[in-house]
Amino acid sequence: MNKLTATIFTLALTACASSGVYVDQSQLADFKKGHTTRAEVLQKLGQPSQRIVDTNGNTSLIYSYFESTARPETFIPIVGGLVGGADTRTNIVTLTFGPNDVLRDYSLAGSQTGTGMNLSSGVTSQRVQTTPRQANQNTVGTINE
Repeated sequence: MNKLTATIFTLALTACASSGVYVDQSQLADFKKGHTTRAEVLQKLGQPSQRIVDTNGNTSLIYSYFESTARPETFIPIVGGLVGGADTRTNIVTLTFGPNDVLRDYSLAGSQTGTGMNLSSGVTSQRVQTTPRQANQNTVGTINE
């Protein structure tokens, strides 16, 4: 393997990042409202990203996941800075338990976002005026000594 191929392979491996606990719809199908306990969820999914307890004694376990992958064109010398970008995916699962630690409800939210750089962003930039503004002559008062 030549040095260029090894460099490209290394860059591709370092172009990904992820964090959190991924929970998909099929895992949620195993949980039954009114029957599944918090201990059973913790045993199956592990520790959540966050835990919230409200004033009514309900506990919510939140499993959040974030993943970002740089697009391959990002690594093309010179051109990459103009047309590169990244694709990001998030997944958030919230399971709410009553004061008796039995599942009351759950929700799953997710998003997918593509981020382009420079030319591939699709945004045309407009120059912002950098000249300092001058006060309106009608609003400027005089100081009497």
